[in-house]
Amino acid sequence: MMTKALLHGLLVLLSWLPLPLQYALGGLLGTALALIPNRSRRISQRNLALCLPELDSKARRQLLWQSLRETARAMLETPLIWRASRRRIDALVRVVHGEDLLDAALARGQGVIVASPHLGSWEFIGQYLQGKAPLTSLFKPTDNPAANALMQQGRGHLGMATVPTDTGGVRQLFAILKRGGMVGILPDQDPRDSGVFVPFFGIPALTMNLLPKLAVRSQATVLVGYAERLPWGRGYEIHLLPCDPAINSEHIQASASALNAAVEAAVRQCPAQYQWSYKRFRSRPAGVANWYAKRDGN
Repeated sequence: MMTKALLHGLLVLLSWLPLPLQYALGGLLGTALALIPNRSRRISQRNLALCLPELDSKARRQLLWQSLRETARAMLETPLIWRASRRRIDALVRVVHGEDLLDAALARGQGVIVASPHLGSWEFIGQYLQGKAPLTSLFKPTDNPAANALMQQGRGHLGMATVPTDTGGVRQLFAILKRGGMVGILPDQDPRDSGVFVPFFGIPALTMNLLPKLAVRSQATVLVGYAERLPWGRGYEIHLLPCDPAINSEHIQASASALNAAVEAAVRQCPAQYQWSYKRFRSRPAGVANWYAKRDGN
């Protein structure tokens, strides 16, 4: 397990690299992941076949390569984002789509939930949002205390607050929403221990109860947000998308379905920058086989 000092030193070194160079290195690393049999490639292939069956094999293969390159870029750019000044973050924002939706939601005063899936740069969208209004994001600790400390420090270096995924953290999120504040949640993780099965790309996917429950109890405005990575390290294009009003329904099944539909719509806008290497369908309904079992020895 890496020590905090070693991790910090590695992050500092990576943060010094210019964004265009990180983009190029990420492309090389992603290409290697696409060529060499490995877990990320295998899972991505399975997810693309499940979610985008309308694509032919050539189109899925091209999307696989693009996705793995973007996943590598997401990893390499994170240290820079965690250490960048507010001025630099703002300078990297090239255009914002849907900023009026966010402004109206903040002015409404009943709280804002921004669902930021694993699409584009989810680290960058958080720093952009923090520049609009104070943001509190949900934080799921890992088994590495040093990594947890650096992650919280990096995400919070411009003022963003983080709360853990426990009962106390959920209470804090609800209190923030009641005050008309803004919270950020990654909505496309498999919750494992709780959730409901609702469609995602037409496939039953175990989906978190937390965001729907917060939306129902607070009647906050829910937006889906992502930062699209522009070619050659030129910066980011921010996208803020509305959710169907059913997201605030008292029926959790309807609310969770509206959430997944909004996330899917965002992914379809920018499929190459979605993290297809994540086991989104790891939890299956009773009697359904594990779709991620190794079939090719990778």
